[in-house]
Amino acid sequence: MININNIVDSTYTNAQDYKLYVALLPFFINNEKIDVSFVDLTPMSSSFLNSSLGALIEEFGLEQFKNTIRPVEITKSHAEVLSRYIKSIQVSA
Repeated sequence: MININNIVDSTYTNAQDYKLYVALLPFFINNEKIDVSFVDLTPMSSSFLNSSLGALIEEFGLEQFKNTIRPVEITKSHAEVLSRYIKSIQVSA
């Protein structure tokens, strides 16, 4: 399991996003599932999502993203932000 809060210092800007991208990348390359914990995470900005999770979706596709990432310990608020973000990607694709 990867705890986002242990990888990044904040989720407000895309300055921290690369750390998360790098931590998750091997799971995408190896087609492995990974639990991603959102416990104690600050609110996520779209900038942060664009350059971390969004970059993985762009590189590997939405289906592989859904097959790789299993959100755990996620609040309703974070789940809604993530869901809206993914829907916005689907609309713009």
